[in-house]
Amino acid sequence: MISVFGAGSVNKYSLAVNCPECGKDKPFKKKLVIRIDSGMHHCWVCGLKGKTLKYTIRKYHPTKFDEYRSLFESEENSITSIEEEIPEVKIPKGFLLLAQHLKSRDPDIRDTMSYARSRGITERDFWYFKLGACKVGRFRRRLIMPSFDALGSLNYFTARAIDSDKYMKYLNARAPKKYLIFNEINLDWNKEMTLVEGPMDLIKCNYNAVPLLGSSLNENYLLFQKLTKFYTPVLMALDPDASDKMHKICEKLYSYGVNIRLLDLDGYSDVGEMSKLEFVKRRQVAKGWSQNQRLVHMIKKIRSGSMV
Repeated sequence: MISVFGAGSVNKYSLAVNCPECGKDKPFKKKLVIRIDSGMHHCWVCGLKGKTLKYTIRKYHPTKFDEYRSLFESEENSITSIEEEIPEVKIPKGFLLLAQHLKSRDPDIRDTMSYARSRGITERDFWYFKLGACKVGRFRRRLIMPSFDALGSLNYFTARAIDSDKYMKYLNARAPKKYLIFNEINLDWNKEMTLVEGPMDLIKCNYNAVPLLGSSLNENYLLFQKLTKFYTPVLMALDPDASDKMHKICEKLYSYGVNIRLLDLDGYSDVGEMSKLEFVKRRQVAKGWSQNQRLVHMIKKIRSGSMV
């Protein structure tokens, strides 16, 4: 790559070089970011981008094209493979599908249903998210949300306590979060995707949404790899207290050519507190993210005294 684009700034997963489209008169500007493992690239200035370097090199550096083909074409469109052995996830013993027990007389099941409805969960949601509960054991009096991979196999679950005095609010499956995508079976990578922190936030979102299962996302995550592979537009809806991490995620996705919008959560601690109607309203007016917004965010932190 350096022999084609010249010296650049090397990151762990990417190379920033001078853009052949807009950087001819400014060779010191390194605004074209190339993903080393796949050739996916994007210029922050002019918007030049591609899933591989094939057509970019053919257009701007034709004398280097044959060399590129011999070295990289067999690996074109590759994506970092996940080779970690993922342990099998099993649904909690005694799991009951709540949609099939809407009229249950069991007091714990009824209380779980009441809790779910208090969070705005409808009968359609019970079916769509395969929500469940258990009558006995450590998952008793918890609302359980399972997750299925693209092939329909269980890959995760979370169990939310319905009682405020529970020592642990959530009990989750033991599975490496980096290597799974929550309910991938429901996702369309060709449509805008809403990113939230936790599974329960999904209840209030449009149905093309996925939780990070935390507030981190980078090249090591399967979700990040899929988003950048398909250039899936993103609606970022992380909790306000994770604003620093959110802007870092936005910057990283943006550097790979992903378009991002930000959902305004003013007045709410997370998406889960919103009504579904409020989410729709805010989604319609969500504004695009740019690097200037992270700069403004950093300036505000300095002024507020939260950053020295």
